[in-house]
Amino acid sequence: MGIPYSERDCYALGQLLWKKRRGIEIPDYGYGGPEDVTAWSAAARGGQEDEGWNAVVRARVDAIVDREKTAGCWERVDEPEELDFALYSVMGGRWHLMTVLGGGWALNTNRNLGSHCSLLRGPWERRLDGFYRPA
Repeated sequence: MGIPYSERDCYALGQLLWKKRRGIEIPDYGYGGPEDVTAWSAAARGGQEDEGWNAVVRARVDAIVDREKTAGCWERVDEPEELDFALYSVMGGRWHLMTVLGGGWALNTNRNLGSHCSLLRGPWERRLDGFYRPA
């Protein structure tokens, strides 16, 4: 791991794994990336949370998720396999994911820790929207 969040957000980290492990390029949806999330996080930490910005990004990512699921680009699966994506609702929108590693673990990333292993369920379970893989 050791990849800083500023270089790869949660989706870009999954893209990297798919490319390196399976030779498959997952589409880039251009929702904003880590620099946008970092800017919002900085504002939130300073007590000046920008709800307008947050709502725009959340709506943009939610629209991408809905469009791609409807178009059949992503298949929802009940039992995740290695490299499937676990999609979570965070701060009112489906906009965080982890990449399944197996054995109940996933590759996660955030601004403070960078890339790291997290339990798929545990504290995240109540926020789980579902498991997905490219169709």
